[in-house]
Amino acid sequence: MNKEKDELKRNLEKVAEEQGGQQAVSYQDLFNPRFMQKNYD
Repeated sequence: MNKEKDELKRNLEKVAEEQGGQQAVSYQDLFNPRFMQKNYD
């Protein structure tokens, strides 16, 4: 499962690069548990 998650993350980062730099940050935040918790607090 970890391998699939890494692959998904790479794909998201690739898409983010194509869309522009700022998007990349939000995609990385999706994989950051602290960011997720902040949203639900």
